[in-house]
Amino acid sequence: MLDYMATAPTIEAEEGGGCFDGVLAYSCDAAFAAQVMIRHAAESCYEPPLFRFAVFINGATPLRVFKVGE
Repeated sequence: MLDYMATAPTIEAEEGGGCFDGVLAYSCDAAFAAQVMIRHAAESCYEPPLFRFAVFINGATPLRVFKVGE
């Protein structure tokens, strides 16, 4: 299983010098990108968002955010 806590260095690298307006993510990366953005918003609610927009294509629900019913 993917460890979402391992995203912290990636987020910090992008926050330090990122010049990105948005993110385009497909399939598993769409769920991963959504998870990173949601985690950042939840933990840093007074900081600006990582991206101004996001486009997710054919992605699943982020695993650690929403409970999936049976």
